[in-house]
Amino acid sequence: VKVDELNTRLLENKENIAGMMEKTVQVRKLKDELQQNLSQ
Repeated sequence: VKVDELNTRLLENKENIAGMMEKTVQVRKLKDELQQNLSQ
């Protein structure tokens, strides 16, 4: 039972990390677009 709990927690952590990575990528894209608009 403990092993199953650990596995599910690991999967949840991986999904959370993946979500955070996607958010940071989106934020970087927005920042780049803003900088391009400001520099024009």
